[in-house]
Amino acid sequence: MKQASVNMAQRWIKSTTTRLLVAAVLLLLGLGIWPLLGQSWVFLRSTDLDINSGMLRHQVHVLSVRVRERTEESALSRELRRLGIQTPSIPIWKRADESRLVRGIFVEYSYGSVRAEAMALVMRLDLMEMADGDRRVVLGRFMAALQSGDPDRARQQAWLLTDEIEKQQGREVFTPEFRSYLQTLRSAQQEQQSPTP
Repeated sequence: MKQASVNMAQRWIKSTTTRLLVAAVLLLLGLGIWPLLGQSWVFLRSTDLDINSGMLRHQVHVLSVRVRERTEESALSRELRRLGIQTPSIPIWKRADESRLVRGIFVEYSYGSVRAEAMALVMRLDLMEMADGDRRVVLGRFMAALQSGDPDRARQQAWLLTDEIEKQQGREVFTPEFRSYLQTLRSAQQEQQSPTP
C-alpha cells in the first residue's frame, strides 16, 4: 500500500512537471512570436475598392496566404446597378484599408477616404430625394473621376458634387475657407474643359 502511494505521488509530480514545462515553452514561444503578430505578412485583413464598379472586396491573409475572400456591394455599386448605369465588367481593385492582428494597427489608404466620400454622396442623394435622372448625372460625373485612377480627383469630385447639390437646396455644408478651395478646384476643372485657341 505504501509503495502504491509513492508510485501515485511520483506520477502526479511527473505529470505536473510535464504540464509546467509545456506551459513554459508555450509562454516563451508566445512572447517570441508576439512582436511578429503586428507584421502584415503574419495576419492581414484588407478591404479593396473596385474603381470601375464601386464593389468592395474583403480579404484575410495568414502567413501571406489568402485564406478568405468575400465580395459585396457598396452603397455606390448598389445605386449604380439600380439606376442602370453601365460599368466596366473587369474590376480594378485598389486598397482602401487594412488591419493587422495585434497592436491596433489600422491603415487607411487614399481609396479608403474615397469610399467614405462615395458613401456620403449616395446618402446625400437619398436625403435630398433626388430624381433618378439627376442621380445618373451626378453619379456619372463621380464615376468618371473614380475610374480615372486618381483618388485625389475622385475625392475632389465628390466634394464638388456635394457642394452643388447643397447649393441647389439653398444650404452650405462647407466652411467658407473650404468653399473657397472648392471654387479654385471648380475653376481649374473649367479651364481644363475649355478648348484652347
